[in-house]
Amino acid sequence: MELGRIVKEYRKEEGLSQRQFAGLCGVSNGYISMIEEGINPKTNEPIQPSLPMLKKLACAMDISLDILIASCEIENDIENNISGIRLKELREESGITLRELARLTNTSKSAIDMYERGERKPKYETLKALAMAFDVDIAYLLGESSVKKNASTVLNDDEQALLNLFRQIPQDRRVVYLEIGRVIVSNSKKD
Repeated sequence: MELGRIVKEYRKEEGLSQRQFAGLCGVSNGYISMIEEGINPKTNEPIQPSLPMLKKLACAMDISLDILIASCEIENDIENNISGIRLKELREESGITLRELARLTNTSKSAIDMYERGERKPKYETLKALAMAFDVDIAYLLGESSVKKNASTVLNDDEQALLNLFRQIPQDRRVVYLEIGRVIVSNSKKD
């Protein structure tokens, strides 16, 4: 569903005018009108709200940013860059700078900036470092899970390594690898 339609339906269900809803979001009612129409009348281009704007909309509708993004047919900037969005959100929530995060993860400030903007995808080792820096699961960073907490707090290193490997297996092949694991466990019990 399009973002504009979601906003408009929410407003109608709640009996809110554009002006009232704009007040809840802290923006102009003209901006809410543009979101609902999906077009910037000055440029005739599709409107693409920023992450802070999406947060304001989600907050005003009393839903999470994840739910709003998942419900929308938002252009590539959001759909294909959920990891960048989450990375920036985590960094800002933590109150650390690009430079500080780069130092924590042994990468460059420009690389972190490119990850956040979706211009570059981090390698697995960098993803692991980013997840550790924020104590979140890699799957959360990649947009594959809405659960933030890192499972490594309850898993030992070997268990975490197995879990990380498993998550790298394509979804359609996981059943095969689970069965192989069951066979190995079964054979180990016989020894």
